[in-house]
Amino acid sequence: NKILVVTGKAIQTSGGTIYKINPIGVVESERQFSFGNGLAPLSSADNDTSGNLYVFGNFNDEKPVSLKFNSAGNQDNSYQLMTNFSWTWTPRYYLNRSDGSSFILTSKYAKPTILKRTPNGIIDTSFGTNGIVTLNYLYDGDTSLKMNVYNGNKIILTGITTPTTGNREVFLVRLTSDGTVDSSFGRNGLSTVSAINDLKSVFLAISSVSGKIYTLGLATNNTVTMYRFNLPSAILSTNDVNNYTLKIFPNPTKSSLNFSQELSAIKITDMSGKQVFSNQEKT
Repeated sequence: NKILVVTGKAIQTSGGTIYKINPIGVVESERQFSFGNGLAPLSSADNDTSGNLYVFGNFNDEKPVSLKFNSAGNQDNSYQLMTNFSWTWTPRYYLNRSDGSSFILTSKYAKPTILKRTPNGIIDTSFGTNGIVTLNYLYDGDTSLKMNVYNGNKIILTGITTPTTGNREVFLVRLTSDGTVDSSFGRNGLSTVSAINDLKSVFLAISSVSGKIYTLGLATNNTVTMYRFNLPSAILSTNDVNNYTLKIFPNPTKSSLNFSQELSAIKITDMSGKQVFSNQEKT
């Protein structure tokens, strides 16, 4: 029930501020952070299921840098600050929230490239080739490439590609935890949607409730196109299940009963199965 807000400094400086806000909107604490000497604008931030916060940036537009803070807001100095890896396009960072490993998504020679780091921030050499996977799909521009990590060890990547047929496609590919293309997904690991010649960017979402993948594209005529894909296996991890648990309180009760989210219908039965109360309205 806490809110963490991470703000960067001016684009040409290094570091930023972390604000901790309580549920009624009051700032409880704030902490300044810095990536050290050199220009390192803030890129993104995320937290894992243990309450650790990770802040990502780009050092001198050449190297990825990261900071890790524990749930008390103290920096973990054992977490590697800089990764020796260069890119073609400005990278995006993705945190595996279940174990604290992270991914850097960019490109090499116009092909999607993923680098994986361990929970300590060092390159995970067990992933792909020495920590790097490059997929053999030519894609159209930086804004057309997105990634997501789910179920603790699965990676979904989407983008816009122009195959040899000349017709631009939205593609989805799934990787296993070691960076191998998962052949059980789509056709040999790949699923595509053709005839999207006016699409200029694409976004990605995975629903832990419905087990569906959604790609949302912005077209050149400012219309939006969405595609939905089935996921061939269940995606609810233990952490996902915990996140979607309905809370009922107080328990026990003799009068009022509260729910942690809106319900569309309520039925109460006694121990024999006889219905003693029913409410069909949203509450």
